[in-house]
Amino acid sequence: ATLRCKQARQPEAAVLLEEVAKRTPPHPATLVNLGTVYNMMREHEKAQEYFEAAMEVAGHDEPQKDDLWNMGIAKKNLKQYDEALPMLLKALEGWKQDEPHDDVTIAKLHDTVGSCYDLMGRAEEAVEQFSQARMLFGRSIGAESPLYGSACEG
Repeated sequence: ATLRCKQARQPEAAVLLEEVAKRTPPHPATLVNLGTVYNMMREHEKAQEYFEAAMEVAGHDEPQKDDLWNMGIAKKNLKQYDEALPMLLKALEGWKQDEPHDDVTIAKLHDTVGSCYDLMGRAEEAVEQFSQARMLFGRSIGAESPLYGSACEG
């Protein structure tokens, strides 16, 4: 399923993951992967259902930073920006607190927050987030990396 996603073959990945989910006991990783695939396929409501199910199976009474990021992306894609933004900001702060040296993940979160601000018409705040992302990507992977250009197009 992971290979299918990397090959931009999300519908095939979804079928494989659905089969895993049918044949095995519920597992948060399977449910998160299903949510991610459905988000990529623009089936955001279905993605949100899987993210919520993953949180429940994991036994999280309150969403963890990963849960907040996943659900925040789904809500952003559903244009529920007022719900998405606090989740994404809380996820970003959680990552900064728990894993302050994970520049790539923190950069990705800044990028996600920036895109949410942008979609809300809050350009100055978006630029601030995108600038932080670019600085962290530059510091961690370097401007010569092929990953740098596509990550910093925001």
